[in-house]
Amino acid sequence: MWHCGATRQQTGPLRGQQEVQNLVKWREINNLTLNASKPKELVIGFSCGRASHLPVTINSTVVEMVNSLNFLGVTITNDLNWCLNTCIIVKKIFATPFLFMQIKGIHL
Repeated sequence: MWHCGATRQQTGPLRGQQEVQNLVKWREINNLTLNASKPKELVIGFSCGRASHLPVTINSTVVEMVNSLNFLGVTITNDLNWCLNTCIIVKKIFATPFLFMQIKGIHL
C-alpha cells in the first residue's frame, strides 16, 4: 500500500481506510480471498511522524507498518534511502563467487 502520510492527512485520515474497504468489497464480489496478515504498509514521508498516522485495518486486522519492504527485487525504505538496497545487492554479488567455486569443485 503506497501513500504519503502528509497527503493522506490533508485529504482526510480515513481516505486510505476507504481505499482498503473498496478493495475488500471488490474481493468479495469477485470471490477472491485476501490474507489479512500478509499486506504491509510503508508510509513514505519526510515531515510526517509515525505517531500522527492512523493504522489501516482489513476486516478488523491491523495492517503491519514497516520501515522497508522488498518490491520486485528492490528494497524500498520509508525515507527513500538506497543504502539498504545497495547493501543487499553487494551481499548477493559477493556470494556469487562462492557459488561458482562450489560448482567448480563438483566438476560439472
